Amino acid sequence: MKSYVSTAKFTIKQILKDYMLLIMIFAPLLISFTFKFGIPYVGQVLYSHISNQIILEPYYIIFDNLLIFLIPLLYCWIMAMIMVEEKDDKISSYIYVTPVGKKGYFFIRLVLPGFIGFLIGLFSVCFFLLVDTPIINSLIVLFLATLCAVLISLITVTKSNNKVEAMAIAKFMGSVGMALAIPYFINNNVQYLFSFLPTFWLGKIYQSYGHNLYYLYIMIGYSVTICWLIIIYKSYKKSVSEQ
Repeated sequence: MKSYVSTAKFTIKQILKDYMLLIMIFAPLLISFTFKFGIPYVGQVLYSHISNQIILEPYYIIFDNLLIFLIPLLYCWIMAMIMVEEKDDKISSYIYVTPVGKKGYFFIRLVLPGFIGFLIGLFSVCFFLLVDTPIINSLIVLFLATLCAVLISLITVTKSNNKVEAMAIAKFMGSVGMALAIPYFINNNVQYLFSFLPTFWLGKIYQSYGHNLYYLYIMIGYSVTICWLIIIYKSYKKSVSEQ
């Protein structure tokens, strides 16, 4: 237990010395406030001064979907940056031989932040969504988003050797995350060309509450995500064994 506490303290020190990571801790709440109050305000401005037509309101559900995805992602991303830095500085190799071990290191660095992101996401789901959505639908998508966040962070850590590479990969993976918007804009079967992406199912499930195939979409979405997690985790373990 002491080794876990000392590792947690070391992590906090790393975050405090990096202003960008420190800001990222509070970013989810800032984004939540911005989505809740900023987007409707912008919509009203556009309505009043530009077109006299409702422009943003039909897309509120997409903003909600994006918010649910971003919150756990940001917390996992913070830890991913720390893991990459520790990997580059060879610090992680020393942590592996402590009582924390490789599995404990993975738990502290990715699983625990994902859990924290889920809890913060739960708070945002209760108070900051723009559309009145059944809580069970939001929770199902939030948990899947948390798995996606762990997956994206794991890919970032596995495929990068320094922060510059990590930033590039994170930006690319962030763009892949925008696949959640595809079901909202492509209504025909062409959308399923993107079904291999876990983030696609974030949008598909969230959009389809009450649909006859809703539970099928949930099963497929979780299956795709878990398969990707298994594949990337094996790659991560291999990279760790080579350090």
